[in-house]
Amino acid sequence: MSPQINFVMGAVTGFRRWCGLQPEVLAFAPGRVEILGNHTDYNEGLVMSAALDRGMRLVAARRTDRRVRLASSILGEAPEFSVRDEIVFDERTPWTNYIKGVLAELKKAQIPLRGADVWIDGDIPVGGGMSSSAALEVSTARLFLALADKELSAWEIAHLCRRAENEFVGVQCGILDQFSSVFGQAGHLLWLDCRSLEHGACPAGTGIELVVANSMMNHQLSDGGYNALRESCQRAVAHFQSMITDHPVTALRDVSVEEWDRFKAGLREEDQQRSQHVVEEIRRVDLGRKALMDGDIEGLGRLMFQSHASSRDLFGNSCRELDLLVEIASECEGVLGAKLSGGGFGGCIVVLARSDAAGRTAETLRERFLAQTGTRPEVNRCRIGEGAAVETDLGREN
Repeated sequence: MSPQINFVMGAVTGFRRWCGLQPEVLAFAPGRVEILGNHTDYNEGLVMSAALDRGMRLVAARRTDRRVRLASSILGEAPEFSVRDEIVFDERTPWTNYIKGVLAELKKAQIPLRGADVWIDGDIPVGGGMSSSAALEVSTARLFLALADKELSAWEIAHLCRRAENEFVGVQCGILDQFSSVFGQAGHLLWLDCRSLEHGACPAGTGIELVVANSMMNHQLSDGGYNALRESCQRAVAHFQSMITDHPVTALRDVSVEEWDRFKAGLREEDQQRSQHVVEEIRRVDLGRKALMDGDIEGLGRLMFQSHASSRDLFGNSCRELDLLVEIASECEGVLGAKLSGGGFGGCIVVLARSDAAGRTAETLRERFLAQTGTRPEVNRCRIGEGAAVETDLGREN
């Protein structure tokens, strides 16, 4: 089996115990951490991320009645539904909407959906800033494409999953999470221009590890905070469109740091702060990519600390727990950088550390955060992993 499909037998065993059948297909999609580029993707800017060796695994067997039955070791069970009928939003079991949204998009793409019994397993926190939603979407797409014996390109899958989250779930996310889950490369940091979709991967170098610390403050981006930040950015775009006349402005990507400083007057305070973060963050990603290409991993780490300070002080999507984790990490020997990862409002931080310091850093984060908050954080050392994959040879006895 492909090396990026982790803990395969655990997922297969869970499926068998649940429904007593032999599974046919397993799909894996990784979570991701954001290295730089917080909330720059929907502003058509630059982002830098890493796929992880952790994610969501979906195991399934075909059904003949075109009904879908879902159960999960981490999410619970859900009502059955038919892919023959219109796929409708489920207010009582919200996690199923990430799956249903993908299936609705596959139907629009004329993919002949099959019914299936689907078992969902995973080793990334749900609502923890590691893009569990995108991992669930991408693994769903890969699974049901395999069940239908159909294929779509990597970019088609990424865009389809983003549309599912935007239009069905109702979260106006950008493309970063789905891109990272689809295009991940082991040992490489990914970069993406969210306007042109030009992208690449830079070797992360040797002797470097990621430590991901979950604050245990779960966030739900669909609760409105994410969309409110996006609306603030859109108001700022409208302001700069009226002020900058020598070139088009269709997104904050089009506003330079110098132009922001020159034309910021007239913005309401919160829109000024939010847009400052985005404009400066886009520049940080560009500087981070150059640092990585030059082998300046320390420079990349400094930019990560700057990014978190900007999220905290300007963008308003950090929280006390995330700030504390970053503060603790910054005081650990061998740590190069740390920042919140993802939408914010809770969830995880990502720490860039030297390998010989990663274990000590993880333990220090656990001990000091528990001592100061009374909450035990989930802290993991992670490898930079491969993108989504599917296995279709599970029908044989193991």
